[in-house]
Amino acid sequence: MFNIMKLYYLLTLSVIVISFTSCDGRDRLDKTPQEVLQENKLLDSFSKNITYTPLNYNEVENDTLFSSGHRVLIKYYTDMDNNILVSNQEVSANYKHYYRDFSVNVLVTKGDKTYFDKTIDKDFFAKTETHIEGSLTDKYIKNVWVQDADNTFKDTPIFNIEFFSPTTNESVIYKFIVSENVYLITKSSKK
Repeated sequence: MFNIMKLYYLLTLSVIVISFTSCDGRDRLDKTPQEVLQENKLLDSFSKNITYTPLNYNEVENDTLFSSGHRVLIKYYTDMDNNILVSNQEVSANYKHYYRDFSVNVLVTKGDKTYFDKTIDKDFFAKTETHIEGSLTDKYIKNVWVQDADNTFKDTPIFNIEFFSPTTNESVIYKFIVSENVYLITKSSKK
């Protein structure tokens, strides 16, 4: 009777081992990962990877008062409607990275007189600054800062705007020089 019980347990164990080893996924051996995911209706969730930079709305305000009496108000904010797409197609997924563009509201005053009150973005450059070389379509405004005065333009507010290309990792900086009724834009440098 003891031998029959041993034989029964051995037979049960053999059946369990055979059933587990036969379910090792050999039916999927000749299929690509995309076909397996499509079969299980998971392809859409695994094949796209979409990211945004910045993820949320950002806003920075800067109020600068110069010794010459000029006041420069800058509002730098995320343009949630415009962005630059950088995509990368790999074997198993499609990566899309959206870099959101920025806009800059600039107000330059001295006393009660307003010298400059504009929103600066890529459209501003496209409409008014046709002399600027190269296209800004693949670039976004990365940074804005106020520069006191340089040796050439004394007592004149200057602010710099940096455009960055995520595809080439290059930056172009434009310098805005604002004086009475006139502003001048020059290409300052390229990083």
